[in-house]
Amino acid sequence: KNRAGAFHQPRIVITDVVTVQTLPARELTSGWCECIKQGAIGSRKLFKQTTAYLSQINGKPIAVSSQLEKLIAAHCAFKASVVSAGVREDPARTDRRSRRVLNFGHTVGHALEALTGYRRFRHGEAVGWGMSVAGTLSKNLGLLDKSELELLLAGIRSCGSLPSAENIDVAAIVHAIKRDKKSGHGQLQWVLLE
Repeated sequence: KNRAGAFHQPRIVITDVVTVQTLPARELTSGWCECIKQGAIGSRKLFKQTTAYLSQINGKPIAVSSQLEKLIAAHCAFKASVVSAGVREDPARTDRRSRRVLNFGHTVGHALEALTGYRRFRHGEAVGWGMSVAGTLSKNLGLLDKSELELLLAGIRSCGSLPSAENIDVAAIVHAIKRDKKSGHGQLQWVLLE
């Protein structure tokens, strides 16, 4: 779509949930991190539905069930409700259904991916680290209660192990963040939680 320049909204989403059973653990972790992100930005109901499912499977192999089908459908419905509003991210929009909300966790996540040559982290794993940082920033700014940050961090942990980010230079992360696509007019546009 980016090379051809054509954007078309899908008319339908078809998901074969059986394919989830074929994914390696890291791909599942990556996908679950994206689900935690959507729950955190979407609604308490979606967040609780996601964390309850992850708690139930607790690292066990995934079995196809109506619960899994409903969870996937809920996530597809949430994302469709956001992206159907327009194909481009309107910088002026800041409401809960702005496409911008989908970037929660991506500010630091994109920096981690770039700094490691897109080899250490799957996208969702990097977003998991990014959500941890954005959630902590939200708490430190008084936008998010400590108990809610703890729920977010527990949700991220329930997705599976994330690759270590300890040996990545903080100054390099800050420099990479400054080049993020969400920067505008010399200021970084963070997506935070309230």
